[in-house]
Amino acid sequence: TMAYNRDKAAFPDTNTIPAVVVYARDGGLTPADRAKADADRLTLASLGWNGQVSPLIPAADGSAVLFTLPLDGAAGWEELPDTVDAIKNTMHSGAASGLQTGVAGPAAMGADSADAFAGLDSTLLLASVGVVALILLGTYRSPVLWLVPLTAVGIASQLASAVVYLLAKYAGLTV
Repeated sequence: TMAYNRDKAAFPDTNTIPAVVVYARDGGLTPADRAKADADRLTLASLGWNGQVSPLIPAADGSAVLFTLPLDGAAGWEELPDTVDAIKNTMHSGAASGLQTGVAGPAAMGADSADAFAGLDSTLLLASVGVVALILLGTYRSPVLWLVPLTAVGIASQLASAVVYLLAKYAGLTV
């Protein structure tokens, strides 16, 4: 919540997805750790919305430091996993032993959700079609007739998706 509030204070009125980049070490960060975090902050600024990035924010006990990187929300959630992976790769590159790094915030949650649900839609769709096909085969007892209702449902689904797309694009419908 504190990171979110700081992001909103630093980047008001933007359509951004905040990524909170964290560096931590048990026993406190070393000067080299802080230099690494600052160097990564400058490097990752190119991924930030309009090249912006927050300053380093140290923990009160000196064991961690973070900064907020506002990612462009207009780019969409589809590109988020790749962007978060690029952030992680930059953080891990050249990190000293014992330095813990991580990405948090809405960007990390969105990337994790996208990874968790990747491929789930097609798996559920194929399983559903398979079950319905078996039920229709048993009901109609015909090698061809069961295709008629399945084809009709497939066409109706695609038509409904096309209508929603057109309404979203040209009529301002929020999906």
